[in-house]
Amino acid sequence: MSNNRERFLNTPKAAEYLGLSRSTLDKWRASKIVLPFYRERNVVRYDVEDLDRYLELIRVEPVAYGVQRLPVVTTSQHEIIKTVS
Repeated sequence: MSNNRERFLNTPKAAEYLGLSRSTLDKWRASKIVLPFYRERNVVRYDVEDLDRYLELIRVEPVAYGVQRLPVVTTSQHEIIKTVS
């Protein structure tokens, strides 16, 4: 497990990490939406793994990265599709 100082970020650092304003994280936290957080007394921390997971969820790949891949149909799957249709 990584060092807690590296793994958990306070609100300003988490906002900077995500490229968001601190007020956005404050609003999300008040509404208990979007990101999980840890609170001990008055200290709020965000797990970097949760921040990375959020960034992965909002990622949009441009079409320029390649043609969207269709599922590969093997012969046996194709035969099943032919007999069902």
